[in-house]
Amino acid sequence: MPPVLLSLGFAVLVVAAHLGFVWLVTAVRSRPRAIVAGAATPELRDESPAVVNLLVNRLRPTRVASATLLDLAARRVVELFAAGDELFVRVRGPQPAGLAAHERRVFERVARVAGDSAVPLERLLQRHAGGGRRWTGWLGREARFEARRLGLVGRHERFMPVTAIVSGALLALAVVPLVPAGAALQAWACVAAFAWLPLFILDAALVDDRDRLTAQGRAAAAHWLGVAAWLRAHESLRDLPPEAVAVWDRYLAYGVALDVFQHAAQSLDFETVGRDDELWSDVTGTERLVRVRYWRRSRILAPLGQVDARARLIWSALSIPAWALIAGLATGIGSAGVRLAVLLLAALQLLRHGYRAARGAYDVLRPLEVTGTILDITLNSHVPVDTAGITDVPSSYYFIVDDGRTDRLTPWLVNRDLAGARKHFGNDPQALVAAIRHVGYRPGDRVRLVGQRYSRYVRSLRRVR
Repeated sequence: MPPVLLSLGFAVLVVAAHLGFVWLVTAVRSRPRAIVAGAATPELRDESPAVVNLLVNRLRPTRVASATLLDLAARRVVELFAAGDELFVRVRGPQPAGLAAHERRVFERVARVAGDSAVPLERLLQRHAGGGRRWTGWLGREARFEARRLGLVGRHERFMPVTAIVSGALLALAVVPLVPAGAALQAWACVAAFAWLPLFILDAALVDDRDRLTAQGRAAAAHWLGVAAWLRAHESLRDLPPEAVAVWDRYLAYGVALDVFQHAAQSLDFETVGRDDELWSDVTGTERLVRVRYWRRSRILAPLGQVDARARLIWSALSIPAWALIAGLATGIGSAGVRLAVLLLAALQLLRHGYRAARGAYDVLRPLEVTGTILDITLNSHVPVDTAGITDVPSSYYFIVDDGRTDRLTPWLVNRDLAGARKHFGNDPQALVAAIRHVGYRPGDRVRLVGQRYSRYVRSLRRVR
């Protein structure tokens, strides 16, 4: 068998074995285990209803938005009240300090729609429908970050660096049959130094959701299942409406989080509405529906998501000569079938990177200027860290900007600094969290941006009148 086929087969086997091992270990470690409910009790703990909803539903958010809204009402941050047959909502004042990220997200959504004036809940739901699924998805992620901060949820990945390094060393052996004997050691050492990097990238792209409940989290979940049992024992509470939060305080919020108070949850209905591709805009003077095409991440083809045009241009500029060299070396392969396969792959890659390089160059040399109104702002990506109690640092946002020219919009990617993150140099972790999570723009702001037409990265952003 030709050495090329032997090396290629060996490399494929190593990568497949590595990914299979990582997937198996993470699946075993994160497998859901039955939690024995504690004794029925009315005693409430300090975890927020959103975190409780995750704990008792195997880290799958089912009622995070509704439970958080009711909890804010119980804490007198917002107000829910009935007038006739309608339920109204309003905020009681400016955003209080100390709210968790998921609580701020719900508060800001209510404040954006209602402000300090009461509006029907139906109107809030209609506005929530714009970007609702994406908004709810990030709400669940932020609740999970809070659970991590409290030590209720954790990741166990200590085995991954060792397996990646071992697999990288084995992968380096694949090049040995392809080089002269005198250069085999140098080639092996070179590949061994870098072979683990793509394995780490594959791990991040293909193996997700490694969180699992810690011992502390399992104990908390058992307690809250006991609270759920106590609430279910009081049948008269099951049909409480959302406005009953004024009487039952946080019990109603926790009852919704524990999927006990179905009537209140169905009345709020936060979880069943929302289209992330439709928004209403009155930029042209007449209210119209605009459709938004969000980028869909491909874990295999584009595991890192959207990339700045300059980074794409550099990568393509490096890849084109590399694939050209591979094509040149492939002409010396003895097997006609293998030679043809390698040449076809190299040709496709050359065309692909040539196209990406041309588009990247156009983005860099011919930036696009847009003046319009911000319709919506959502979090695009975050960087998980564990410094000073901070577990999630936003790295970029999606800005939906409407200039009135078209009814089909594509989000702009705005990094944290351009979005208005404050500069903070103090030692207070809470102040640092508030600074890095600050967004200096709001829906309704009129802005002028200069960005890249295809990659959608914004290079400059400022308000205009």
